[in-house]
Amino acid sequence: MIEHNEIANSDGVIFIKRNYNTPSRWIIRYNYGRDSGGGIRVDQLVRTTANPAHTVDIYQNLLVNIRVKAFATNHYEGAETFYLRIVNNTVKNCDVAFEGKQLTANAGHIFQNNLFVGCPLGFRSYDGPEVWTVSTFRARHNMYRDMNSAATFQFDTSGQTNLSFGAWQGLGQDSASPASRVADPLFVNEAGGNYRLQAGSPARNAGADLLDLNGNGSATDLIHLGAYITGNEVIGRDGGGSPPPAPESPVPSPPTRESFSRTNRPPILTTRPAKVFWS
Repeated sequence: MIEHNEIANSDGVIFIKRNYNTPSRWIIRYNYGRDSGGGIRVDQLVRTTANPAHTVDIYQNLLVNIRVKAFATNHYEGAETFYLRIVNNTVKNCDVAFEGKQLTANAGHIFQNNLFVGCPLGFRSYDGPEVWTVSTFRARHNMYRDMNSAATFQFDTSGQTNLSFGAWQGLGQDSASPASRVADPLFVNEAGGNYRLQAGSPARNAGADLLDLNGNGSATDLIHLGAYITGNEVIGRDGGGSPPPAPESPVPSPPTRESFSRTNRPPILTTRPAKVFWS
């Protein structure tokens, strides 16, 4: 498990690569990455007879000012219940939301309930269009703002093909109900780094709680998009880019002189001060 880290001015925020040990579940959550070249990347968890693969769950992370890819994977082979799940993350400013290379057919990777603001390209692959079939990669219940192209794939070195958001949904991506949207998520204070959702945000109750992140025992109920589900999460070491919410009740003021009583007055010193004798 990798959690509650704050990583800045790095080539990449988190990079997992080549674990050939017994299949296991990796969890990457509650991390705050900013001002770095890349975001969170998982590479070359290769499937073998002894090791059918790993499950990697990446959720409730906050990434801000990522110069290239917010999330990326290369040669990640999924099998049955072992796959990559990128769920309920918030990203502000990146070049591309997700880049996948050599994704194994029918891997079933999931990209769900994420918020992207200031990322001009949604998804990129250097493979053919078959990589974006829903049996290999499933995007659903996400929200995007400032996106110019939903996806691109490159058949060879001669060029690439770009997809509009409508064409992307035509492939079955980002169309499952509640359908993904291109909209402003309405953060509480985007300029000030508070990426919680306003009361009127269209990202509220716009996703499905795949990982039961609200802890109510259901993996199908509606949930807010992005990293802040309850609004009280601590992301990074001490809250990441977002200040903690205001307390529910005001902190009581110190008692005044008139309010002192026998039970609440300050303790009386029991040690007498030392005597000083002058000659």
